[in-house]
Amino acid sequence: MSSATFYIKNIQRSLASVVSKLPFSKVEGEAIVLRSQLKPENSLNEYLVWLWGMLNIERKLLKTLKQEGALLECRCEAKKDEIIIKSNAAEMLHLLEADLYVEVNR
Repeated sequence: MSSATFYIKNIQRSLASVVSKLPFSKVEGEAIVLRSQLKPENSLNEYLVWLWGMLNIERKLLKTLKQEGALLECRCEAKKDEIIIKSNAAEMLHLLEADLYVEVNR
């Protein structure tokens, strides 16, 4: 079973204004969180592609937030043999200059 969550931390502007532009996102503490809404049987790559579909529309906003000091992180969980990230998912990480963290489930 895999999962993927995108975090936007250290935001210097109104969290509510950013959340209003990103579908399925919510405020948790001092961060904005967007969890993939796919079913548990989907692959890690499919989770990342789904997240990219939600974030790509506001890529300019996310790049601006990053320039203002925001931290963009994608945190994932997957089984060791299911960690396959294809170019269609890696595009998000590259274009947003986001850090990827993968926790291996046994």
